[in-house]
Amino acid sequence: MRYAAIDIGTNSCRLLIAELGEDGLKILHRDMQTTRIGQGTAASKMLSPDAVRRTWIACGILKP
Repeated sequence: MRYAAIDIGTNSCRLLIAELGEDGLKILHRDMQTTRIGQGTAASKMLSPDAVRRTWIACGILKP
């Protein structure tokens, strides 16, 4: 069976795709994109539209 996980952090988005078999977990694909979604949140307490857009592009939700 295959599994995927997406981790959206303050500075980067990570993707891991793995397959679970009799021998354990086999990593099929791993990727990391720097998106800086947390940029400016300390001052504004909100995500900026540009940071959200960069993250959506990195996750494949939007086209560049």
